[in-house]
Amino acid sequence: MKSKSTRQKYIMMLQHRCAGVDSAEPKQLEAILWDELIEGGFVNGHVIKDAMDIPYDFSIMGPTVKGRLFLMELEAQEAKDTTQAKFMRYGIPIATFILGAIWSILIDWFKKKAGL
Repeated sequence: MKSKSTRQKYIMMLQHRCAGVDSAEPKQLEAILWDELIEGGFVNGHVIKDAMDIPYDFSIMGPTVKGRLFLMELEAQEAKDTTQAKFMRYGIPIATFILGAIWSILIDWFKKKAGL
């Protein structure tokens, strides 16, 4: 059996950890996510933790420059995933191809009808 690469192990470990965080109660999950953003330098604020070092409450002052840039990056990624963006990316080229093919057929048909 082939052993997993270090990258695959990291992925598995992080997926397992994220699954545990995602199953937290909404208020606790929000505190955990704020704590991560504060620790990452994306926002200024304070998180209150219990005896086991698990965040349960928070006070947020606002985003840092790094946080605003991160927000813009996330918004850009979300915009790429919208239905409208997918239509613009795939639908318009397909529609243009189809209209181009139909246009050629219509021109030939009109020429035959007109006797040209």
